[in-house]
Amino acid sequence: MDYQIHSYNKESIWNAKIESINKVAWPQFIQGEKVMRSYWGFMLGVFNDFQWVLTKNDMVIAVINSAPFKLGESDTLHENGIYWGLQQVTHNYYADIMPNTLLALQIVVNPQFRGKAVSYECLKVLKHQAYEKGFERIVIPLRPSLKHLYPLIDSGSYINWKNWEGYPYDPWLRVHIKGGGKIVKQCKGISIRASIQEWELWTGLHFATSGQYIVQGALNPVYADLSNNMAYYTQDNIWVVHWL
Repeated sequence: MDYQIHSYNKESIWNAKIESINKVAWPQFIQGEKVMRSYWGFMLGVFNDFQWVLTKNDMVIAVINSAPFKLGESDTLHENGIYWGLQQVTHNYYADIMPNTLLALQIVVNPQFRGKAVSYECLKVLKHQAYEKGFERIVIPLRPSLKHLYPLIDSGSYINWKNWEGYPYDPWLRVHIKGGGKIVKQCKGISIRASIQEWELWTGLHFATSGQYIVQGALNPVYADLSNNMAYYTQDNIWVVHWL
């Protein structure tokens, strides 16, 4: 596939199209996530050289977001996943610590281009850019792309499912393993805590009693606590490493 690669920041001409793709690509309840959203302006302002958009004929094909930090030889990837990674990126930046690792924050493919191996192209771009910038590795707190179809299955069991070729059943995890990535361990993904009314607005469901609810697009059940007028959601990710 022919495409162009552009870096972008919060003033980019591509932002409106990127926002439109994010709205289609992610479930509506994702807007309730607050930690990553609070970092986003900082990432686009300080690390705009690590944000890329793939385009073709003025159409956005995919978006890649990342940020650098230092991972020492004795350091381990933390179970807190992407939130820990964002803390490391921020701390290293203000402490003026030279980074050696690229943290992949998000890769989103325009739904119009799904099924065209764009995810493989995105990984190639990410690895090429990281190599050109002198990084030792890429680390990814990967969100399994089809886990939402199996919200009642334990994440540890799901990531070990294989397809007929012996590769991971999950398509996004399979892309990385075929691309040379190694699974390190499970980690925590995003968390969302919001009122019952907000969850009902996002999902179109009626949370009539306290308990677990299956929500379209959610990797795990959402727990509703009517006594406190709150519902909670957490998801599990997988640390994957690509050595360069």
